[in-house]
Amino acid sequence: MPDYGNPSYWDERYAADDSASFDWYQPYDALRPVLAPYLRKDDDFEIFIPGCGNSPLSAKLYEDGYMNISNVDSSNVVISQMAERYSEYKEMDFSVLDATRMERELPDECFDAVIDKALLDCLLCGDDSVKRVSAMVSEMYRILKPGGTYFCVSYGTPSMRVGYLKGKHLDWAIDYKELAKPKLEHFKEVGAAETHFIYICRKPARA
Repeated sequence: MPDYGNPSYWDERYAADDSASFDWYQPYDALRPVLAPYLRKDDDFEIFIPGCGNSPLSAKLYEDGYMNISNVDSSNVVISQMAERYSEYKEMDFSVLDATRMERELPDECFDAVIDKALLDCLLCGDDSVKRVSAMVSEMYRILKPGGTYFCVSYGTPSMRVGYLKGKHLDWAIDYKELAKPKLEHFKEVGAAETHFIYICRKPARA
């Protein structure tokens, strides 16, 4: 099994084809009806995408009117590729950052929405997985503004994932939606579930 939790794996994968793009699990068009009620196209609405990889998600959001987007990834290779690929998207930025520890780079309560598409799942495949996932989820809570939303797109069922989204200091409300997996014409995973899940974690608004 590929070592999805190891940054060097991703550097090698991205370096092999600098023109590639890959959308984990679900394309933006499928996510849009779930995301839209929680997002705003205001100038001051800030979106954070951890583990962005070479997914076109942020570009699709930008083209849909959500322009204040910060993308981060632990791979220097893919961040360089994406910054060049989307250099004309002036209000969107790309940075090399470890999403499990961002205290020095990002202040508390600085984003209105976080969209995690497969990062939590990837961290579960690496060393110290439970510790790293706990750190990452805590960081997503920390950087969210009061009333903000953390979206986690995953293949894991609620019985497999909700426990990771709960914590002593995480008082957000957790809901989820099921999305049918995109149908691939020439490939089907034997015995695989037919749905993905998008977990919607709402941080309480300040009284």
